[in-house]
Amino acid sequence: MSLFELAMREGVISLVSREPSSGFPQLLHTLRDMRIQSPFTHGDRIADRLAASVGPLARPIPWPEGMGQNYGSLLRRCLRGDEPTGLAPGAWQETEVLRHEGLDVAAELSSQRREAPGGIRRGELIRAAGAVLGVFDLNERTVTNRFKIIERLSATGYSPQQLKSVDSFFDWVDQLHHVNYAEGLGARPATIGTGAWDLPLIQTALRDEAQQEPPPSLSDNLDIAVRVPSARILRGMTPRTIMELREYGIDWRSSAIRFINAPNAASRHGAEIALEQFSRKLRGVTGQGPLASANFKAFALKAAPALLATVTDLVAPSVGPYLTTVAGTGYIAYQYVTKNRTGKVRIQIRAESSFS
Repeated sequence: MSLFELAMREGVISLVSREPSSGFPQLLHTLRDMRIQSPFTHGDRIADRLAASVGPLARPIPWPEGMGQNYGSLLRRCLRGDEPTGLAPGAWQETEVLRHEGLDVAAELSSQRREAPGGIRRGELIRAAGAVLGVFDLNERTVTNRFKIIERLSATGYSPQQLKSVDSFFDWVDQLHHVNYAEGLGARPATIGTGAWDLPLIQTALRDEAQQEPPPSLSDNLDIAVRVPSARILRGMTPRTIMELREYGIDWRSSAIRFINAPNAASRHGAEIALEQFSRKLRGVTGQGPLASANFKAFALKAAPALLATVTDLVAPSVGPYLTTVAGTGYIAYQYVTKNRTGKVRIQIRAESSFS
């Protein structure tokens, strides 16, 4: 059983469904009727696998109202406002037609699909982007994706810099989509850009007033380094073992939140002890080597925190106080491994006040 299947069986992953479904094959049929297509070509096989391993679906979380309208509003606020400081040079200018004409075309296409006024569907936005860039015919009934559009643009002679800017636009579209869903479901967004240049726009989506927050005082600072197993060790473990390791972090997460909400010597000391105990448990289960040195930092501010994760050479911490949850550290570690990086991984977590 894969980690995804096990996590769903144990309730770590929850299903949100537009329509009531008795199982994954029926859910796949519903998605196809709505012309929602994933990048996976073997959908039936995946649905059968999930049905066999997970069993009948528990009651799905009901689909929130107004998701398309909220997504449209978020896209317009973030993509048509002032250029966020720290974006890749030229990206804002080179995506102007996508950020304006592309959104208008997507809204029109979405309204034809019975989306509420002002609402936008991500799939229609991708089709609209291909159309305004001149590489996709809206009369085509096929479903396209960002990768096909980039491939077609490359064949037309787009420069590497132009292709990178278009690719960043699609990253923005995806990340804003994640933020919209999280907020609609009442969850804290756990999102991070695929590169340092994309993060400023995510910050705009999560919190407008981030730049105006006062800097933390020294008394609000937690800084502790621990030794943890390397990603290579974790990748070789069974899904069951990984799920058990996840439970070890409950005390650490709880103590970190206590420090952030009420920073003082006692709460800081409690968080430091809990983190060291967590790392000791990980080392005890996985063995002593190879280990990575992880440095955890937290700064407590007025409101409930969101957590920042950065890794040297992958996300530049100098361009702003970007927000994500601690889930982002796992994504960064994965990105680090897939880039075939070697050596120590330095992870920094910083807590800042969330949007109200």
